[in-house]
Amino acid sequence: MSSELEKAMERRVAAGLAEYGERADAMVPLARARVRRARTMRALGTAGLAAVAVAAVTTVAIAAGARETVAPATASPTPSASAGVDGARDPHAALTAEDLLAEQGGPEDIAQIAILCDGAVPRTCEEVRFGDWQMLQLEPDAARVEVSTTDTTATVGWGVTYQGDTPLTYLPDLVYPQIEPTWTSVDDAISRLTDLSIQIDAEPASIAPGSTATGTATVALAQGSAVAPGTSIDMTVLVPVPFADAADTRELWLLASIGGTPVIASDAEASTAQTITADDLIATEVSRTMEDFDRGAAQAGLHCTVEPGLNPRTDTVEQDSFDPVCDAVWLSDGTPLLRVTEMTFDVDEANDVARIRWTLQNTSGVPLSLDTGGMTLAIEQPVDPMPLNDGGIVFTSDGTLIAGSLWASETERFGLVQRASTVETVQPWEQVVGEREVFLSEIGDLASARFSVHVRVAHDDDTVRTPEVFLESTWEGGDSSQ
Repeated sequence: MSSELEKAMERRVAAGLAEYGERADAMVPLARARVRRARTMRALGTAGLAAVAVAAVTTVAIAAGARETVAPATASPTPSASAGVDGARDPHAALTAEDLLAEQGGPEDIAQIAILCDGAVPRTCEEVRFGDWQMLQLEPDAARVEVSTTDTTATVGWGVTYQGDTPLTYLPDLVYPQIEPTWTSVDDAISRLTDLSIQIDAEPASIAPGSTATGTATVALAQGSAVAPGTSIDMTVLVPVPFADAADTRELWLLASIGGTPVIASDAEASTAQTITADDLIATEVSRTMEDFDRGAAQAGLHCTVEPGLNPRTDTVEQDSFDPVCDAVWLSDGTPLLRVTEMTFDVDEANDVARIRWTLQNTSGVPLSLDTGGMTLAIEQPVDPMPLNDGGIVFTSDGTLIAGSLWASETERFGLVQRASTVETVQPWEQVVGEREVFLSEIGDLASARFSVHVRVAHDDDTVRTPEVFLESTWEGGDSSQ
């Protein structure tokens, strides 16, 4: 081959690699986003183990106890070697522990974290890493912790999305969720697995790429446990992957963490209480005035009587939102029903935009029937100590209300009723999040603005047109990013 031909081929290869690299870089985030959206929820069944340390999908007990056995809802293949007759791996076979460990030694910052145990009792376990991406993602939407103070247990709900491109074999009946007030290190998981006093013997199943496996477990809490209703819980789930070789007694546990989205523990007994609706609140509401600041942590609210034909939620009107004048009321006396726990501001001055995000928490101690799809971000920029609205008000179809003041009189405030509506039962200590984009020029000075979030409370029969009742929760400041 001539040197000119070699150089020409080298240039073509370099150009091809460069083009492929650019396309690959662009495809990676898109592919991962699609995988995360592909949430084929799988309700895994339960299997029984009498265990000192761990049972499985429905019971992870720190005290001994037996329970009924239910076959997993997913298919249960028998693990088999994934190599073909010529020694090459069968690309259609579900991955086993041997396949994963063959990739051991990936980049430490992005590799999948796992724990490898010898399987004998007492165990010895060590941390291993492999691959160049996190195979398992713990789903915040499926995560929940309900604490029962009567029998010192917690019911843990979890969901794990598999982000690989080949099916993964795992043991659904032995998935091991862990809850801690604050998660410290992988060493904690190693300690728990080392202390297990069971021999693993369970039917395998496979999870397809992009699918989400879900389950619940009951965790026994130690005396004086810091896991209590209202506490912020970091969750980690250990997912066992079996070896294809039945004679191999080792165990491989993949670790999936909730990351920076902790779960707020709720009261299991309270979650079975009657759900509070607008009808309940109307029966006990009292009037509120602009100067009424002496009710401590009481819940402020709005009682909005909307004329027939003007309610975008229930009537065939053209506008997506309507700003009625509402009676200002108090809806609880001793404690807020809903509290703004966090508000962050991402400011883009070049484009005159602020993205405002908030987190609400049900602090009532009982379930609330809330319209989380019709939340309103209210922004007031008062220029007088005791201002009244002078007629200037801006509201948007996506649920933003901006004015110098929302007070229309000493006892009335403007509200916002929207066509958008999603009613759900929010359990005690559960969180609700939302966000809006607002023009900076409409807000004015961020530092002096008063921010509150209005959430409609649904009726027993939510087809009624009036009145509309809103919880009005004000952001009191704190650790916000800007």
